[in-house]
Formats: sequence, structure tokens, C-alpha cells
Amino acid sequence: EDAPKDKFHIGLIAEDSPKDILSEDGKSISLYDSVGYLIAGTKALIEQNEQLNNALIEQNEQFQSQLTELRGEIQKMILESRGL
Repeated sequence: EDAPKDKFHIGLIAEDSPKDILSEDGKSISLYDSVGYLIAGTKALIEQNEQLNNALIEQNEQFQSQLTELRGEIQKMILESRGL
């Protein structure tokens, strides 16, 4: 019996897949190898995400420091313009 028409399927096409995850005959996907491939990719993305997050935190700290410094300079200029 055919699957319902409204059901959405996601799959891989062996001909379009990396050779690392193909079966020995190259006509199908090795589920074991594909899971390892997906885990490695996920780990790489997690590491990249952590690096980007750390870079954003560092930039935010730098911007906050610069903002505090600029506010101090502006306050100083305002006081000087008032003759205080």
C-alpha cells in the first residue's frame, strides 16, 4: 500500500551522497556510517557555535567598556561646556 499523499518524507539519494556513507556496492546508504557522519558534523557545528558565542561575548564586553568610556568623556565635555 502506498504512503499517504500528505505525509512528508526526507531521505538521501545515494548518487548525491558522500562516498564515506555509501554501502560497499555504492548503491545504498550505510546507516551506521551516516550516523557517524552526522554526529561528527553536529560536533563540529557545536564547536563552531561555541567559538562564535565566545567571540560575541568578548566583543560585547569590549563595546560595553568603550561605551562606558565614551559616556564619561561626554559627561566631562558637558561639564566643561557649562564651565564646571
